[in-house]
Amino acid sequence: MLKSLILGFGPTPHESSLTVPVGSAVVLVGPNNSGKSRLLQELEYFLNKGEPARSGRGGMLTDVECELPRNEALLEILANRIKEELPSAIFENPGVTLTPDATKRAVGINGISRTKDLLVAGKLVLTPQPQVTRKLLGDSQHIIDSFFTAFDFLTAKPTDAAPKDEQTTKNNEPENHVRNLLLSGMDFIKDMRKSVHTLGVTAAIAEAIKNGRIHPRPYIHLLGAMTLRLDGRQRLEHVRPKSLPATSRNDDSPFTKLLRNPSARHSLRQLVYETLGQYLVIDVTSFVHTELKLASEEPGDNELMPLLPSSIEYFSRARSIDSYSDGVKSFIGLLSTVMSNEYVVMLVDEPEAFLHPPLARRLGQKLHRLARERGAHIVAATHSADFLMGCIQTSPDVNIVRLTYQHRVPTARLLPVSELTQMMHDPLLRSTGTLSALFHEGAVVCEGDSDRAFYQEINERLLRETQGADGCLFMNAHSKQTIHRIIGPLRRMGVPAAAIVDLDIIGDDNVLKDLLAAANADPATINTLGNAKGEFRKYFSQDQEAGKTSKERLKAHGVSALDERRKASMVQLFFKPLAQMGIFVVPVGELEGWLKELLPGDPRAKKNWISAIFEALGSSDSARYVSPQDGDVWDFMREVGNWINNPKRGGMTS
Repeated sequence: MLKSLILGFGPTPHESSLTVPVGSAVVLVGPNNSGKSRLLQELEYFLNKGEPARSGRGGMLTDVECELPRNEALLEILANRIKEELPSAIFENPGVTLTPDATKRAVGINGISRTKDLLVAGKLVLTPQPQVTRKLLGDSQHIIDSFFTAFDFLTAKPTDAAPKDEQTTKNNEPENHVRNLLLSGMDFIKDMRKSVHTLGVTAAIAEAIKNGRIHPRPYIHLLGAMTLRLDGRQRLEHVRPKSLPATSRNDDSPFTKLLRNPSARHSLRQLVYETLGQYLVIDVTSFVHTELKLASEEPGDNELMPLLPSSIEYFSRARSIDSYSDGVKSFIGLLSTVMSNEYVVMLVDEPEAFLHPPLARRLGQKLHRLARERGAHIVAATHSADFLMGCIQTSPDVNIVRLTYQHRVPTARLLPVSELTQMMHDPLLRSTGTLSALFHEGAVVCEGDSDRAFYQEINERLLRETQGADGCLFMNAHSKQTIHRIIGPLRRMGVPAAAIVDLDIIGDDNVLKDLLAAANADPATINTLGNAKGEFRKYFSQDQEAGKTSKERLKAHGVSALDERRKASMVQLFFKPLAQMGIFVVPVGELEGWLKELLPGDPRAKKNWISAIFEALGSSDSARYVSPQDGDVWDFMREVGNWINNPKRGGMTS
């Protein structure tokens, strides 16, 4: 029934809304405090009340769009409600062809009143301008009532006489609209009677929804009773032993529902066995409480005949769910709850809670498959790349939305499944954990693991003084040649992914071009910076030190090897434009050029430098702990953090 969610903000601060197709699954991703859990709560409220929630910083969900339900039970409920509200003449002896006069008598004033209410509520559409109809019925009630009670008006022909003047034309507009409305109503009743006779009530109403004559949106509140919202705490609560349920049908706990529904129990048992290799059973042999257990053998009739000695023996061999890890409890608690009832909308907050990565992936697969089989919808808020991958692997019919909330500005971006699939299949992107960056405020992509470790440590120290890039994932691209393959897809998905590269980038003809393309630079900018790179490369080939190539010179000394004029030129025309696009070139040449005062004397070998610099920086509980300073790598990482934290940063896909 849910077709799309309409959010009150879009991919950038300048875009006012985003329409999210629902399909069988919507997965909400993004950093902490971006609004994922809140959106689930607002959707639950909307489905129960039929209107958006208004609280706090303003509603995230402004509206929903609906379509014909895919779930048969929901379609039946919807059709019954619509049947109650439509004129009864549609359903009485539908096989009998009625004359216009007979139709008038069958509809009667009561049927006309019902139709009017449906039109005003937007449930029924009989003209190409339903908004005009609603306004007319609301603003001119006494005129409309007189039209509706005049039965002869139903079949009256529009007058062919030309209006005498402009005022007459204006006065006739409401009358002509109502005339057309009533004639369309007669056609609707005739068509519906024919459909009911041919197809049956439910199929006829479904056909009217498909062709746009009946709108399901005003009936959205019917989903409230078929909606489930679950968080981690509730899942653990659902698997604890329960008192044996009374015979009252009002007991609606998951245990009771499963005991009364053999089909649901069997389906749940199959899902659990496929994942854990054990059979989930409900033990009632104590006649005091019910208890979930896992058994190595199928229960057969033991659940149905708990008094038999063989049943008591069977359940005594099974292991109580209470003795398993929280991960297993959470997995079974979630599945047992969603399987205990024919829920059409399942809102799950942090489905991966307590789960190991493989189990989180399997849960994503199971839930998405269940939603597709039911004709239902799952909306999950997650921090797990594994759960996300599980949903995608089941079917491409999944919509991923990345939410952010920075500087009191929310954004929402619909992520292309094709890009995410590539991240799952590409060995480089998979090995670097690129998908995990979707759950962070940003990413910093480095050439190697030593670079990643060092810059992350510097950033951690800056964060202690409320500087740097908070909530960022630091990544190792394994080489500067592959950085663009990581930052490109991340930026297209709205993740501010910064690149840190050594100064020898000026000696490579392709790396800079690839990085600029990944940063969404236009051809003119790529050409300008490419030419500048060539000029600056010449600087290092002049006045070379004895025995050193230009590459060795720039890596050993960085821009300090240049005179002040050339250094200023390089900073202004090369470093700054790149930094504005999130590409940060190491001005000291390479990683080992930072914090030289901490490692005086001869430079350390590369393989030993990272351990030596960490020792020199000191641990957080050491008297030798080095706090952030002005200049050097501290300012460099402050600049990286400023770019990531800036909502108006350059180099991002709009």
